[in-house]
Amino acid sequence: MKRLLAIFMVIALMLSLVACGGSQQASESSKATPQGSTSTGGEEAPAEPVTLRMITWVQETNERAIAELNQKFSEKYPNVSFVVDTVNANDYPTLQNTRISAGDVDIITNLSAFDTYP
Repeated sequence: MKRLLAIFMVIALMLSLVACGGSQQASESSKATPQGSTSTGGEEAPAEPVTLRMITWVQETNERAIAELNQKFSEKYPNVSFVVDTVNANDYPTLQNTRISAGDVDIITNLSAFDTYP
């Protein structure tokens, strides 16, 4: 049950990040349309590729769950790719704080959520 909850939380976080990014693209494209031109309402431009950076710690069940989530997420959103950096669990809090301060991470895993995996 805890594993399912943790997976659900990661999926919810990923979807919220993609949803936020999608609305920003729409507003930028509407700014780029010249005032006198018309747009075809039925056609959408292909979504730009997006790369999300994620940090996590080395643990077999953690890595397996994240790989499974990435595969399912990529099937639904093929323009989104993930870079997953893994570190030793003891170094994770330091790396997490450093990456957050530098703005070098998009997805932050909760250490305690995956600690309870069997």
